[in-house]
Amino acid sequence: MFNLILLLISISPTLMCSFVNSMRFDLKSGEPKCITEEIKGNALTVGDYSVVNPIEGYPLPDSYRITVRVSSPYGKNYHFGDHVASGNFAFNTVEAGDHMACFSMLDHTPSITVTVDFESTSGVATQDWYKIAKKDDIDPHSRLRRVAGLPYMRRGNAKWCCGFSSHIRV
Repeated sequence: MFNLILLLISISPTLMCSFVNSMRFDLKSGEPKCITEEIKGNALTVGDYSVVNPIEGYPLPDSYRITVRVSSPYGKNYHFGDHVASGNFAFNTVEAGDHMACFSMLDHTPSITVTVDFESTSGVATQDWYKIAKKDDIDPHSRLRRVAGLPYMRRGNAKWCCGFSSHIRV
């Protein structure tokens, strides 16, 4: 029982770490905006985006629809939404590196500006994974075993570093 409490105390700071990116930005017609984030390999990433309706209670004008592309560092497309008002995506990264989400809209004369809400979560902070991800992508038991083993791995790494540094000093 004491070991379980000690384990929970040591893991709780890790679980409280949040990798949530939430932002609201303006997008001008004809001027794409790209957002990059470095994501580790084999990490679950979930995202949600929507165009803010400038006139509440009325349908969103067709000219306010956007194109969204989410891709890996090597150009693999994880999500593509063409002429949409909102959407979501979920993927398990294959390679580590800077993943990119690009937002654009058709060029209009005169130029129009839309406001986009964008939220992206990755890793432990991903809580909506069960709504979007496939069962094959996630094994919650293996993730729990990995998180439970973190304190032991860190202690082992610290012991190795101390032993290595004392070996170098001699």
